[in-house]
Amino acid sequence: MQAFGKGYMVRFLENLPTNTRAAYQTDLTQLGLFLDGIGFTSWDAVNPSALLQHSAELGKQYPPGTQNRKFAAIRSFFNYLKGEGVIDYNPAESLPYQKVVKRLPQFLTSEEVGTLLNEAYTNDASTLRDPAILELLYATGIKVGELVSLDMNQLRLGEGHIFLKRGLVDIQSPKAIETVKGYLDIGRPSLVKGETEAVFLGRSYNNRGGKLSRQWVWGII
Repeated sequence: MQAFGKGYMVRFLENLPTNTRAAYQTDLTQLGLFLDGIGFTSWDAVNPSALLQHSAELGKQYPPGTQNRKFAAIRSFFNYLKGEGVIDYNPAESLPYQKVVKRLPQFLTSEEVGTLLNEAYTNDASTLRDPAILELLYATGIKVGELVSLDMNQLRLGEGHIFLKRGLVDIQSPKAIETVKGYLDIGRPSLVKGETEAVFLGRSYNNRGGKLSRQWVWGII
C-alpha cells in the first residue's frame, strides 16, 4: 500500500510545519502498514470500520494523548484526500476522541516534609537560606513563583505574615519565622551583591546576589 499511496502522502506532508511533519509521517506510515496487512490496496477503499480496527490496535500500544495525535493526523490526511477528489467522504470522522485523564498533583506527607527540612538544615546550615525557603513554603502554602519574587518590603515577620499581590498570607509556624529571620540576619548579608531587595538570593558564580529561579527551588524540594 505504501508504494501506491506514497505520492499523496508526500504532497500532504510537504504542506505541514516542520515540527509536525515527522510525527504525521510516522503516524500515516503506521496506518498504511496496518491497512496493507488487512488487505487494503488503495486509500479510496478505506472505510470507517478499518480505521476503527486500527484505533483499537493503537489503544493497546499508546496512551490516550498519543492516540488523539495519531487520529488528528489521520483525519487531516483523509480531509486532504477528499479535497484532492480521491475520496468522496472522510472515513476518519468516526474515530473517537480519547479522554485524557489529568493526574492530580501529589502532596508531601508531614513525614516527607520533615525529612526535607532536616536535610536542608544539614546541607546548608551556613546560610540558612534553603531551610528558610522550605519552612516558608510549608508554613504559608505560597507558590514557588511567589516565593522567588519576594522582596524585603513584602515581609511582615513581626506581624506573622507576608504581603503578596493577592493579599496578606499568614505564616503558620513560629519556627518558620525564626528560620527566615536567621537567614536574613546571617545568611543573606553574605549573598548580597550590589543593591537588591530580593529576599532569597543565589550564591553560584553566575548568579551570586541575584533572584533564584523557580527551577532552582524545585531542585531542592
